[in-house]
Formats: sequence, C-alpha cells, structure tokens
Amino acid sequence: MRPGPTLEELSRPLRWGMRMDIKYGTEWVRDVPCSGCSLDWGELTHSGTSASAPAQLRISVPNEWAPQWEGAYYAAYGQKACPTVILSDEEGHKWEFPYGHFRIVEPSQTPESSPVTAKDLLHDLVENPLPWPHSPNLGGTLRTEMQRLNPNWETTGVRVPASRGGYQIPSTLQLPTDRLVSMMEIAKAAGCGLRMSWRGEIEAYPLPSPGSSAAEYYSWDSGFVVAAVPAEAPSGRIPNRYNVLAKGSGKRSFTLVQGKGYTESLKTDEKTSEVDMAINNRFLEKQRVFPSLPRQEFEHQEGLTYDWGRYLWTPWRRPEGGSKRDGWETDYSYDFWVRMQYWGGWYNPRTYGRVTKNTDLSSDKSWSKVVEEANHWAQFGRDRTRTWRIQLAPDPRLEIGDVIAVEHKPGHWCVVTILSMSLDLMKPGEPMTITGAELRRS
Repeated sequence: MRPGPTLEELSRPLRWGMRMDIKYGTEWVRDVPCSGCSLDWGELTHSGTSASAPAQLRISVPNEWAPQWEGAYYAAYGQKACPTVILSDEEGHKWEFPYGHFRIVEPSQTPESSPVTAKDLLHDLVENPLPWPHSPNLGGTLRTEMQRLNPNWETTGVRVPASRGGYQIPSTLQLPTDRLVSMMEIAKAAGCGLRMSWRGEIEAYPLPSPGSSAAEYYSWDSGFVVAAVPAEAPSGRIPNRYNVLAKGSGKRSFTLVQGKGYTESLKTDEKTSEVDMAINNRFLEKQRVFPSLPRQEFEHQEGLTYDWGRYLWTPWRRPEGGSKRDGWETDYSYDFWVRMQYWGGWYNPRTYGRVTKNTDLSSDKSWSKVVEEANHWAQFGRDRTRTWRIQLAPDPRLEIGDVIAVEHKPGHWCVVTILSMSLDLMKPGEPMTITGAELRRS
C-alpha cells in the first residue's frame, strides 16, 4: 500500500480530482484534457506459453482532442497516458496518487462513441516475444534477469524488493518465447508477483503468506465497506494426497588453493545451493552421510500422515596420479521427497479415494524448498483458495498485491491479497471493485 492519508482522513469531506499527463519518450505534456477515465486492473495469469497485460485504461477524449495525426497526444505511436488522482481537504492538505504509465494501443476512431484504450507496461513484454525458448543466464539473479527481459530498458525501469533482488534464478528453468510469461516465472521462482508500479516501472513484489499482516482494516463502521461476498469455488475434486519431489544430478570440481585448507577452498556464499553445501560437508566429513541441511517441522494437521527422505550420492575423487591438491571432482545425484496423505474427515481415502497432486521442484536444488512446499499443502491443501468480491469506497492507496482485512459481516473478517481491481478515476461516488484471494478468516 502506498503512502497517503489515513482511513480516518479519507472518511472526511475531500475534493477528488484527476489530472491526465501524456509521456512521449522522455517528454511530458501535463494536464491534457479528458472527459472520463476508468481503470480495469485484471488478474495476471498465463496459459504456460502466453499471457496478456492485465491493466487497461479507457479514456473518453473531447472531440477537439481526438487524435488526427501521429504526434497527437492521444495517438498510438508510443504515447503513454499517466493518470493521477488528486485529493485535497478543507485545511489545504493535498495528496497525489499516480496510477502508472499506460501505453495507448487503440486511439478513438469516432470520438463520439469510441474511447481511447491504453494498456499497462507489461503489454510491452507481450508485444516483443523472444525468437526462441530460453533459460535464465547462469548466475542470473531476479534483478538481472528482469533487466534482461525488459525490451524497453532505455525508458522503462524494473524494480525488485531489496530482500529478493540478489536471489539466484535456477538456470535450469525452461521458459517460452513470451517475455511476460518468462518474467512471471522468474518472479515466481523468487517468491514474487509481478505488476506495473505506480512509478511507471515493471515491478516484482513479495507474495504474501497466510500469516501476512493487513496493511489496512475496513470495518462496517468505517463506512467504506459496500459489499463483500465469497466468489464461487472452482469445481472438481480436491486432492487429499500430495507428493513434493526434487531429483537431479550434476558435476562439481575444485582445486585446493596453495596455503589454504579444505574449508577455505570450499567457501560458500549466498548463491550456493543446499546441494552444494551438502557436497562440501560430505567431503569435509570424509564419510557417507545424509545432507547436513536444516531440519524443519511440518505444521500439525489432524488426520495427516507424512514421510520424507533426502539422499545424496557424492563420490569425491581425483584423477589417478594427481596430488592431494589437484583435480577433486564428483558426479553427484540427489533425491529429496515428501509424501503426505490425509486420513481424517471427509477426505479419508477409504471413502473419498485417493486424489493425488504432484509438485516437481527439481530446479531448486533445495531440501528446505521441498519442506516449505509440503508445509504449504499440509496447511492449505484441503481447502480451495477462496476468492472474494469486495466493493469499497474508493481508496487510492491500494495496489495489486496489497493485503487488506475486510469485515464482510458484523464481527466476521476476511484477510485477502488483492488480485484485481477496477474503479472510475473521475467518479469518486462509485465504489471500487476488488477481487481478493483469501489468506485467512475469522
């Protein structure tokens, strides 16, 4: 949630206005007339090989400002529409809320009936597919890979959370030609979602967890809640059995540095995978052991049974005739797995049958990731991720990915992360509509 007035301040009498600016390259034209502007920010999804930009503006343009040539303000030759909502109170306080940059893709053909349509900057990724499928660069991080995939790096920046920017993306990840799908998968690998920021950048943001704190609480008494109802759950049978697996193999080699011991030669950093760490430990301990990796406990769930295993085969060797310092190498393989089965309640396999969901995390080289994923299914596997359709009085502070709490009926709350939202930027009397994925309920 971006900074702005408090909920109490938003509840007071405020003047609501909107300014439309046009950006062309690095040049700005301020306060271009428009007679209407609505924002529809849909949920970002993909089919595996293609996706579409989720956010679009529909702008009503006065007849005299309808585009008549390529350089017109509302033409579709690279022009970007940049709306800003402006709030002010009776005491002279003023707040501005930019809503990002939207590239105009469809100018009005008949100004009387056809509005201008503009899409957010993720659309630039859709329009510029790569010539062939690809994988992340070896050693590539969330920041460098997003920069690599950004087709308009000269004018459009990328933003990543400070805590995730250096996260190394597995080079084994298989990605399609679609840049948007590729960037979504890279962000997902680092535990992030993707959106256009209000600054006009392509932004990765940390995905919330079930325990994430709400940035704002909307109660019935606040006057902001118009309606909050659960959406219809998807059809189909819910899995009651989960397999989380990670298998892989590789090669590691090193040479002892003159004057340094094994420990110094095998020194690790934040980019070292857990498999690499286990190989190092295996070599230093001079014995066959399970990977020396962090042990994590599973969330307790009634009626749940699980078993797990972690194996690593790593025969360190050096070429015949070599010294103790030269040519240490290993061909390794690893096998991590967690299997879970619900036996209680309505999901007992003796009556329900077995409905299995498999998750392959082989590209992560991480036992802790396997356990983290298994913990997730232990806690949420039997429940559909419920979505909510929420109508609130307009709050311009909200962004995609924000976590908010809504009192859907007196005394009952749901905490959701925002997946989509729509609002009329020039009609503050109309509620904004939000679709949110439920994190928890009370």
